[in-house]
Amino acid sequence: PPPKVSLSIARKGDVVEVSWDDNSAGAGAELQWMPSLAAPNWQAVSPKANPFQVQPQSGATQFFRLRQ
Repeated sequence: PPPKVSLSIARKGDVVEVSWDDNSAGAGAELQWMPSLAAPNWQAVSPKANPFQVQPQSGATQFFRLRQ
């Protein structure tokens, strides 16, 4: 099995920061998101950055995953 990568989500002031291991296991991983798990349609985040910061919106949900 491939090595596991740790994904972390934390509130940093006015933004939510999503980050992951920046080692060989996390190299080349793509952070993806979608607003609902009802109809899976994962999309790459933009900009592609580690850590990735997003402005939370009232009443909205966002799900994240790493894809290698």
